[in-house]
Amino acid sequence: MESLINFIKQSSSSLIILCFVLCLISLGAVAWMAARMSRADKKWALLLDGVRGDNLEKLLYDHVSERSVMSREFEQVTKRVELLESRMQTAKRYLGIVRYDAFEDVGGEQSFALAFFDELGHGAIITGVVGRSTSRVYCKEIVDGKATKDLSKEEQQAIELAASNRARTLQTTR
Repeated sequence: MESLINFIKQSSSSLIILCFVLCLISLGAVAWMAARMSRADKKWALLLDGVRGDNLEKLLYDHVSERSVMSREFEQVTKRVELLESRMQTAKRYLGIVRYDAFEDVGGEQSFALAFFDELGHGAIITGVVGRSTSRVYCKEIVDGKATKDLSKEEQQAIELAASNRARTLQTTR
């Protein structure tokens, strides 16, 4: 024991310096930990901003419940959109109309050719021919984008106009 006391007396200045260095290292570690805690506190403050003191477990449970409900609703909306898109395939939505004078003695472009069809090219052409004393209406079927009967030039123009409307619609949706 006496040898230990002698050793301490002889090395007291070295031991004091060693203790001082250890204190500085400890102080640096404490400062580093305080900085990390401060950053963590800021993150938690952001996370819990606006919370009225509810516990975190309840907040997380509520969040998961809401997310589950939203996920189910999203699935329902997705199914509904798919149904509507499938129905749109057969919706007659591409139109082309050409007005013209069918007879030289009747002006004002009262006659018309109206073409309409769906995504699959199925539809019809309705032609109204207006004369001075009579009017007639004709209908021709369109299958796969082509008429099943011979077409007048006005009817062909109406189909081409409807097809160009379809092409414009396809360009804007892609």
